[in-house]
Amino acid sequence: MKTLSLILTQKKFDCLIEKINKTNIFAFHLEMNFLDIFSTKIVGISISLISEYTAYLPLSHDYENAPEQLDTNVVLKYLKPLFENVKIYKISRNIKQQILILKNHNIILNNIFDINLESYVLNNLSGKFDLLKLSKIWLKKYDISCFENIFNKFKCQNNFNKIPVDIAASYLCNNVNIILILHIIMWNELQKDLQSKKVFQTIEIPMIGVLSSIERNGVLVDQQLLSKQSKLIHNNLIELKLQAHKILGDSFNLSSPKQIRTILCKIKEIDLNIKTPKGELSTNCEVLSKFASKYPLLKIILKYRSLLKLKSSYIDKLLMMVNSTSGRIHTSYQQSLTVTGRLSSTSPNLQNIPVNESQGFFIRQAFIAGKFNKIVSADYSQIELRIIASLSQDKNLLEAFNKDEDIHCATAAEFFRLPIKKINNQQRRIAKKINFSVIYGISSFGLANQLNINIKKAKEYIDIFFKRYPNVLTYIKNTYQSLVDKGYITTLEGRKLYLANIKTGNCIHSKSIERNAINAQIQGTAAEIIKKSMVNIDNWLEGKDRNTIKMIIQIHDELLFEIHEHYITMYSKKIKFLMEHSIQLKSPLLVKIRTGLNWNDMYNQII
Repeated sequence: MKTLSLILTQKKFDCLIEKINKTNIFAFHLEMNFLDIFSTKIVGISISLISEYTAYLPLSHDYENAPEQLDTNVVLKYLKPLFENVKIYKISRNIKQQILILKNHNIILNNIFDINLESYVLNNLSGKFDLLKLSKIWLKKYDISCFENIFNKFKCQNNFNKIPVDIAASYLCNNVNIILILHIIMWNELQKDLQSKKVFQTIEIPMIGVLSSIERNGVLVDQQLLSKQSKLIHNNLIELKLQAHKILGDSFNLSSPKQIRTILCKIKEIDLNIKTPKGELSTNCEVLSKFASKYPLLKIILKYRSLLKLKSSYIDKLLMMVNSTSGRIHTSYQQSLTVTGRLSSTSPNLQNIPVNESQGFFIRQAFIAGKFNKIVSADYSQIELRIIASLSQDKNLLEAFNKDEDIHCATAAEFFRLPIKKINNQQRRIAKKINFSVIYGISSFGLANQLNINIKKAKEYIDIFFKRYPNVLTYIKNTYQSLVDKGYITTLEGRKLYLANIKTGNCIHSKSIERNAINAQIQGTAAEIIKKSMVNIDNWLEGKDRNTIKMIIQIHDELLFEIHEHYITMYSKKIKFLMEHSIQLKSPLLVKIRTGLNWNDMYNQII
């Protein structure tokens, strides 16, 4: 049992500092009353040492009769050289959030480990696990106090500062001690798996600092434009509602599935067998769209839904998330949510800003650059097909990319038996859809539905594809077999990707697993390429004036920057070079650079 010390005096704090100085590793956790990225208050700091010692420093517990506590600024002044010491390992979980908060106090965390990421690299299915779940996975015995029970007992939900310091110390010191134990166990596992260790050290750990910088930079938004668009959509919704009521001859709630079901039941052509998982008649967009051209009411309902989602889920929500200190939106990027290693954006999800809705472009128009700056996009071109070419080593696919041919036109030329120069845009679009669909294992039936052609023709297209690119089919079969044999597949960098429910005798399920395997390997490799690019770019940005360039958004295969107009050409060339050389593929990577005054405008301007 470790010694627990509640630090309330300078003497005890000096003793703690002395103990930390004698070690080369400690675990820590900042307990915070999270407000926003700039104004969050540190309630207390828990620390665990290898030498059977844990400590809790309460800093801003403010319940009635709370004891006098050390001054936050004084504590951080003495901890700063320890946090920044490159010879001391700092262990925690969700460490990116703590980096952001310590940055407010001019503290830079060095030599860090995050147990969430250690677990994630060792097993990608672990996802965003809490400490209790991680303990169940990695420890034979675990003892973690229930956070919710503590809040309920003291009736102070989300106000840790109201919890008595002795209770907080017991709870947090126990948890930070488990963090240290988990790190030791998982680090030993990583030492046995050099490829996973390499992914952890060269990609995931460096990404923590990169993402904390992007989140802190934030993205500037035109609040007036968003407010104006919100009001415009509000008026459109009222008009659509009136039109719908007039057509039906009665009022109803256009957002109510139950009332819309009643309307659908009166339409004879509607297939009443299309059910939701609960067994009710489906009112989803697919059902309504099928009959919208014949029934104006359904068309109005669809438009109403689209605009309502645009307003409530995006425009109004974005307005509420503008930070009062910076005037910017600061999303949060998650590293351990997806099976493939792709980053996820939350609060708000900037990777899901709509582009297809008729008025969705207004949202992107509202993402703007500061004075004298422009938005610059650096986007990988056809990265998935280039990865497939490299992994499959298909001669024809590699040759097309190495000759810088338009791969979709080349495929279209094969399908339509025409010279590449005579392929029109429609034929190219069909070939593009076939290229991406086939590599992810679409069936003849699925492709027929997508292209609105008969199954025989769809099968012919698939056969032509694999005849032109035979090694792709071999690659697909080999990848699936490798997954079945090993229980996982690997990305180009060696990350192990586990997929659930692999072994099955069900043919349909096997096909699904095959598609998931290919998707995971391609998406996982693409995720590593963009992550390595971000790390390289962030290293290059060290020493650059951050008023001239900021990395502000990551969207799968695309990076967005805010760059001073005088530096756009010079910086864009360097960004393009770093991204195209982040990893060595057999098919060359290609990055397209676009620029504009806002996120929407730049897609029309390629440099």
